[in-house]
Amino acid sequence: MQRIIRDLVAQLLPVCDSEAEATSQAWQLLEHVLGKQKKQLLLQPSLVLSPNQNTVLADLVRQRVIARRPLQYLLGCVPFGDLLIKVSPPTLIPRPETEEWVSWLIEKLQPVSKEPLHILDLCTGSGCIALALAKAFPQAEVWGIDIAEQAIALAQENALHNHITNVRFVCADLWEGVPSAQQFDLIVSNPPYITPAEYEQLQPEVLLWEDVRALKAEQQGLAVYARIAQEAMSRLYKNSILANNSLPVLVLELGTDPAGVQQLFAHMSFSKLVLQKDLQQIYRWLAGWI
Repeated sequence: MQRIIRDLVAQLLPVCDSEAEATSQAWQLLEHVLGKQKKQLLLQPSLVLSPNQNTVLADLVRQRVIARRPLQYLLGCVPFGDLLIKVSPPTLIPRPETEEWVSWLIEKLQPVSKEPLHILDLCTGSGCIALALAKAFPQAEVWGIDIAEQAIALAQENALHNHITNVRFVCADLWEGVPSAQQFDLIVSNPPYITPAEYEQLQPEVLLWEDVRALKAEQQGLAVYARIAQEAMSRLYKNSILANNSLPVLVLELGTDPAGVQQLFAHMSFSKLVLQKDLQQIYRWLAGWI
């Protein structure tokens, strides 16, 4: 057992930031191939892989190391809150920092958890945000919009996989996917926000595998925020249950220019705009109140 892990770690180390990360990835690949959890494998006195298992494992390691395919794509899914989200290239892989602010938002909205909220998720990708909110608020109607057909297909697959029915996914370019008269209690988004210069410095796992449209934005990373800002206020109910309970009606994930994003929305009639820090003390999301 330990010899197998040592061999895997040695192979994975060149594409990992640390031995600890390589060890974690080694165990995840082994669990995936064998269909057993680490704690189950550790209880076995010895472990001998079949020829087929050896072949599959070697192929996964080759994809990870040579092709720089992200581990999440190799495993096929990632946990997100209490959901299991399927992932496949080139749709953006859900990140822990996104999960953090979505959990924060769900906790914030608990006082209205039984209300028939209308929620819009722009740039929905795999659907992780929309689905997490739809599951947490089963009386809500959630919309997820994305420009990429592959992303929408994956989001719909994730809705089925997680048995969530109160969500609709639309393939469109931002507001073009929403009827002009449709309004919402809450608008959320994890939009593209990486500047062209920052994009060139990303790891091969991102550059080679994830959709550039979900990552890079012009105007120093602010282009999509600006388009969201153009219609956000007109698409929000003014006397919604959230507004009447002093709860946020807008939540946006942030990149490297939090102040720039805040400024785009500052001239609008929000009563409060707050830059929120994540567990690493980085400004990670902007929350707005009416």
